[in-house]
Amino acid sequence: MKTDPCRIFLIIFIFIALSIPLYSLEEPAPEGKKFSLFDIFSYEHPVEKGENEKKWSFNAGGGYLKLQGNIESMDCTYSTALKFDNNITTLKLSWLGFYGETNGKRDENRWYAQGNFDRYLVSRLEFFSFTMSDYNEILGLHHRNDSGAGLKLIFIRNKYLLVDLSGAPVYQYEKFKDREKEDEWRWSVRWRGEIAPFRDDISLRYYGYYIPVFGETDNYRLIQDVYLYFKLSGYLGIKAGYRRDFNTYTPELLEALPALKKTDETTYIQLSISI
Repeated sequence: MKTDPCRIFLIIFIFIALSIPLYSLEEPAPEGKKFSLFDIFSYEHPVEKGENEKKWSFNAGGGYLKLQGNIESMDCTYSTALKFDNNITTLKLSWLGFYGETNGKRDENRWYAQGNFDRYLVSRLEFFSFTMSDYNEILGLHHRNDSGAGLKLIFIRNKYLLVDLSGAPVYQYEKFKDREKEDEWRWSVRWRGEIAPFRDDISLRYYGYYIPVFGETDNYRLIQDVYLYFKLSGYLGIKAGYRRDFNTYTPELLEALPALKKTDETTYIQLSISI
């Protein structure tokens, strides 16, 4: 009998959550309370922002690198993100793209786009929906989209750390050049960890997605994305990231598209503006 990784992730995170002491904003810490290691693992239920508190934010970034000599190359990245967050409801739209040429020949042109909607239902539990798409001209991927909705369980939430786990059924559409479109239902399990999640001057964020086909855990996609943001001054900052995409694909697709690789890794650094 095959072991379901989705179930393993869920059991591990529930065990961790139950072993952590619970805290609530309804029981404020006494005045003068010293910092404790347990504060890093506490859960603080969000309070809706007031009328005059900042709810909307926008970020745009780009990076450019050109090398000349025996080999001439040019690489650039671009990203943008728009976010609404009042602590109870969150809406985010984001875009990340890469373009490159070597000796005048285009060897990279791809992008990722994502939309997320999250809303707290009760303490530690959120409803969420999402859609994410990607395009890769070099591999002949015209469009891939995963869309779904489900529930998110928040284990740790405070000014130091944010950790949660979410799961949902998703519908996947995929179309490669010169091939018929394919669509199927999959599961999506996402785990997230953020250091300094609510600071606007520095933050470290990690996201992981496991997306298997219904009933076929050996046919899956695994996405890992981590980035560090550091504010330089005013609206200006630096964003450095790493993204790894793994896709088992089917033997038929790998045979039909010899250039297709199961693993795609990207490292980037951008200068960004945040408002």
